[in-house]
Amino acid sequence: MTVKKTCCIVDKTNQTFELLQSCSETMPLKAITVQSITQLFVALSTHQCEFIIVDESVIESYFSHYIESIKTRYPKVQIFLLLSQENPQKSLAEIVDHIIFKPVIDLNQLKVLFFSKTNPMALKKQILLAEDDKFNQQIATELLTKEGYQVHIVENGQAAVDKIQQGKEYSLILMDLNMPIMGGLTAIKKIQSLTQYNFCPIIVMTANEAPDIKIRCDEMGIADLIIKPFHIQEFLKTIKKWTKETLIKKGKNIITIKETHFSKTKKQIINPKLGLLMVDQNVALYQFLLTQFRKTHQQTILHLIELKESHVFYEIQKINHKLISAAGVIGAEKLVEATKQLQIQLQQSKLPNEKEWQAYIDILSAVIEFIPKIKGELNGDYQKHAT
Repeated sequence: MTVKKTCCIVDKTNQTFELLQSCSETMPLKAITVQSITQLFVALSTHQCEFIIVDESVIESYFSHYIESIKTRYPKVQIFLLLSQENPQKSLAEIVDHIIFKPVIDLNQLKVLFFSKTNPMALKKQILLAEDDKFNQQIATELLTKEGYQVHIVENGQAAVDKIQQGKEYSLILMDLNMPIMGGLTAIKKIQSLTQYNFCPIIVMTANEAPDIKIRCDEMGIADLIIKPFHIQEFLKTIKKWTKETLIKKGKNIITIKETHFSKTKKQIINPKLGLLMVDQNVALYQFLLTQFRKTHQQTILHLIELKESHVFYEIQKINHKLISAAGVIGAEKLVEATKQLQIQLQQSKLPNEKEWQAYIDILSAVIEFIPKIKGELNGDYQKHAT
């Protein structure tokens, strides 16, 4: 005989309770209901509950304090927050275990959370990364792996949807917007239509800073938006917020480079102070990113020239979009400026004149040329710091 788990529902209406009761025969779950947080404390003192579902209708002053108190007294209890898509209080994700968006059409999503065979703690470490750019894949994987996450990479939106439909479980999905075969927003809509995955937060990553992107993300109930290039600590803080983990600042290989250490000429092409700021002063990581940038984009210049001569401007736009993020991460300020200007021109179906195009190519060439010199000076500064 299967032992039923007990779930306490905190809801001023009976909708969630009635839904659980109607499916009690197919799910080994005993449901009890209360109508306020105060009543919840009473129920917890008389019932051994494995789960708590809190509807947004009971959120009141000091709600966060009450939840923290419950988690302190009953650390094994999992707390679920039931929100409507437009609810502005998604920041509450930091204090509960899971958020479930209404309407709850069926109980598949609850079954996954309540009775998943996957170890809940192991699940919190699983991240699905949908990103077609190899450079961005390497950056995200390097950062997340060092923090203990397992990163599963797919290179387009359709592959991400396929993973979910195959029953793969993740605690978080990182989704790029501009990908081949299927774009990020289309993939997100398909994933959200799978009711068992309503609970999984999705974070969009994009180099597109247009205001309508944020509006569309909010309308779709997307958990968060990360603009590329991003600061490493802000990136990790966002990830940990939605996987309910505490951000621990690493101290290894961290040094501070004085602003006067590099000449003005080099700072105009690559600003190592800015690059180190992007990676929280982690010199080893910054050197890795410089190496990857040079390795990835050494052939980009020739490819861009060939594309322009062949008038394949859509491909130029794709390459330029990837360069915006990569250049920002390494502190290549002038290249970021040039890529953004080109992006605006291409989006308006305007083409750069020969002078503008040559300046763009020259800046990219200069960045690639200076990377070995920047790495050499970084090594020299690190050795001085070590001694």
